[in-house]
Amino acid sequence: IPPSLFAQHMEHRIVVPRLVYIVLDNLTHWNQFALMRATFVIVCVTSLGVFRLAKSTIPDGSRDTAMVIGIWFVCNLLIFSPAQHENWLWGVGVENALPMLFIVWGMIAARSSMRPWGKMAICLVLATAATFSSGNGFLAWPLIGLLWLWSPSFKALWEKKWLLVAWCAGFAINLGLYMRHYANPPGTQGPPGIVAMILYVVAFIASPFAIVPQVLQAIIIGVPLLILLAFGGAIFLWEWWIERDYDFSSRILVWLAVGAFAVGSGMMAAPHRSASGTWQALSSRYSTFALYLTVALLNLCMIVIAHQRYRKREWARHLVTAMITAILILQVMAISPNVSAIREIYRQRMQAKAALLLIRSLPDDDTNLTTLVFPHPGRLRQMAEALNQIGFIHPPLIASDHLRDILLKPDPKV
Repeated sequence: IPPSLFAQHMEHRIVVPRLVYIVLDNLTHWNQFALMRATFVIVCVTSLGVFRLAKSTIPDGSRDTAMVIGIWFVCNLLIFSPAQHENWLWGVGVENALPMLFIVWGMIAARSSMRPWGKMAICLVLATAATFSSGNGFLAWPLIGLLWLWSPSFKALWEKKWLLVAWCAGFAINLGLYMRHYANPPGTQGPPGIVAMILYVVAFIASPFAIVPQVLQAIIIGVPLLILLAFGGAIFLWEWWIERDYDFSSRILVWLAVGAFAVGSGMMAAPHRSASGTWQALSSRYSTFALYLTVALLNLCMIVIAHQRYRKREWARHLVTAMITAILILQVMAISPNVSAIREIYRQRMQAKAALLLIRSLPDDDTNLTTLVFPHPGRLRQMAEALNQIGFIHPPLIASDHLRDILLKPDPKV
């Protein structure tokens, strides 16, 4: 196994994405459209996992499929939102789509009726895959483990003691491998303060609804989302500790864990990214992580209003109606600015491709090369020539700076 497979990428160890890149790049000769399609397929499989979780947690969900499909449809407005345009149009977006894929299906495995050690093996593999997909994949260990170890009594939990030991051992091994030769990325700044990090997390979880990159707007949206998550946590504690309804509380726990993935991702990013400014939390690529808080809240609300104890309470119905209406309005409002952003990304990619093809004729200080392709011209030229030699650049690099040599010869068949 080449050591470069485990090489550190910023704060991450992207072993699984690199395996995907190696396979697809060699099959398609570095065709980035293949990676974009792979990202879409990964998100589709994640969406199916969300459907499975919704069907198994919403009361009467196994019988009332129409209700589950309805809430799943609203969830998919977020899961496939154009707000994630950086990941949709960026081959490396595979890295950001993979962690939740493994976590969602790990949760499904943890709640399944399989034999305990069989479930443990599957969950260990999925948690390890999440860990080595992106840094926030480490959240798989507490989130999947929480569902796996959830028990109605201490006695039932004690019966899982050896499973707990195996789970902790798996986490320790992964942590050891991850931290081996780990170094802080170049240019890493210390956190600017607790207030800045809190504002960063609040803006982070609101990034799927950032119609324009305004921090104040994101905070106004993010604070109610966190309040709703805390409210869901309060209902969980009430049902578990006061009502002793372990089945209902376990259903709520699933979506609290899904929401915790979004909040936890923001908390993991804040110490490293908040020094750049709170606006950085609104980057489109983070929407892929943050959107699962709203997905979790939607399902939490459906679980609550579908339960007999809350079914006749008007406030619960009004809350779900208001949430669905707000999501639909915000998603419609976000279409136009996101489409504009997609067009701008396309223009920049075409400009960057043109600069790359003409790299043999352009000077090292050409701004198109340094800003749109790669900031280090010398290394860029070496990589471009190497990739061109093995046929990974289509069409190949242009060798002449004369226009008549550059123009493609017309195809006689056309």
